[in-house]
Amino acid sequence: NVSEVCGGGPSTYIDTISYSDVQNGRILFTRFANYLNGAVYADINITGGTVNIPTQSVVCGQAPAPTRQFSGNGTYSNIGGVFSMSITYTEVTNGTSTTCTGAYTK
Repeated sequence: NVSEVCGGGPSTYIDTISYSDVQNGRILFTRFANYLNGAVYADINITGGTVNIPTQSVVCGQAPAPTRQFSGNGTYSNIGGVFSMSITYTEVTNGTSTTCTGAYTK
């Protein structure tokens, strides 16, 4: 589950996050920022508990979908099988920048 606070206020949604065995420490969000086709990746530093979303451009959202640029960072933990992650990210769409926070729990 994801709880997010962004320009339009708080929202909650479900996102599927997968971990890559090929790219050690990389996770993939399938619905980042609650956008259809919002495939964004992040790198996790397992020993430091940090998350980094390198700047990346993604065409996502409702058709016609604009190109959105995402970047950000945060923290994560996996204690007793409870995974949680907090990310602050910036979304730039058509020259307009918005800062958002997302809390992921499983």
